[in-house]
Amino acid sequence: MSLEPQTIHFVLFEPQRPVKVTVPVQFEGMEDCIGKKHGGMLYFARDRVECFWVGDERIPQKFVCDVQFADVGTTFHVSDLYFPQGLRPASEINHLLVSVRGNAVLDDPEEEAAAAAAAAPGGAAPAGGAAPAGGAAPAGGDKKAADKKK
Repeated sequence: MSLEPQTIHFVLFEPQRPVKVTVPVQFEGMEDCIGKKHGGMLYFARDRVECFWVGDERIPQKFVCDVQFADVGTTFHVSDLYFPQGLRPASEINHLLVSVRGNAVLDDPEEEAAAAAAAAPGGAAPAGGAAPAGGAAPAGGDKKAADKKK
């Protein structure tokens, strides 16, 4: 892949006619994101926004989205971006740009203890194919196996 232009598109410019442009989104503060420090992950849904541009103002080179202070559960949408005069989103849908996802945190010590006990060996229920505890008779599906033993 080359950084040299492959094609050039010429557009007839009319001052009051909307022009559809795509503006990239630059995400900043990813290394210092609070949500990542709390065990979360950044999920990037979009890295560019399609817009309509009208007027004589310059089209921005990029949008900047700072995720440094975003905690787990925080989301950023197109509506969270700053649109200068003459620029508006091309879609009515408020698309997701990025979210900070993570595991649910248990605040209740009793819930934490119950979760730890369930995860410990012997504390979990038998898996679907495991034998029943205490010598109980097998479920109805294993009747043929029980008949062969007789």
